[in-house]
Amino acid sequence: MNDTEKANTEKVEIIEKEVDFGFENDSTSKYSQVFFVKPRLKDQVGFELTWNKDGKKYISKTKKLQGKLLRIEQSSYVYDKEMIETLKFHIEWLNKDKKPVLFILGTSYTSVVRNLLNSLLSCKEPIDKISLTLYENKEGYASLYTLINGNKSEWKYTWKALNEMIEDIKHPKTGKVLQRDYTELNEYLKDELLGMINVIIPEHKVVIPEQSADNHFKDDVSNKSDVVTESEEESFFGPDDDDFEIDTN
Repeated sequence: MNDTEKANTEKVEIIEKEVDFGFENDSTSKYSQVFFVKPRLKDQVGFELTWNKDGKKYISKTKKLQGKLLRIEQSSYVYDKEMIETLKFHIEWLNKDKKPVLFILGTSYTSVVRNLLNSLLSCKEPIDKISLTLYENKEGYASLYTLINGNKSEWKYTWKALNEMIEDIKHPKTGKVLQRDYTELNEYLKDELLGMINVIIPEHKVVIPEQSADNHFKDDVSNKSDVVTESEEESFFGPDDDDFEIDTN
């Protein structure tokens, strides 16, 4: 047996040690606070924010979000054996203490989100600042007022053009529309977004995980005992209000 073979037969002590490289927390570690945001399209239309502080989960509401759009993440989760496609918009804002906070707006493909994507697709330059105001319109439906770089956004596609990609599922006898299938339209908007993401967010890194089950965006926490409900923000912010602030005290 030569020296090499002898060395290979000697027992080597193996020490198992868990090392935290911070990969999962790297994107949010610089922020003084991270808010997980869900749009509420019925019953007190607006954005619902949750965040963790001192071991408790807090909830607050606001009509408006604004800041620098950093990233758009495509994700999904399984609900009742059905795959639900989602989007997460990462928006950075400096609070009143000039400390960066992060809003992660998580949502499925709703009419409001499709309108937002249509607005983003109309952009021909990087988005330095985006302002989203979610409100109830005169007809009683949720609507989104979007400002991009201080200007009211426009749609790239008309509603007539988008409507052609929506399939009406009708009753076989009466012909009454039972449901509308937005699958083709959602896929089209997603592909269009991927095609121009580096235009509107030049530093963007595309994140398309196979599956994500982020409880921040699908759990109903309203009945949990560790939830502290903050007072709702009553004021309706103007088109582009630099005094925009979320009270977390």
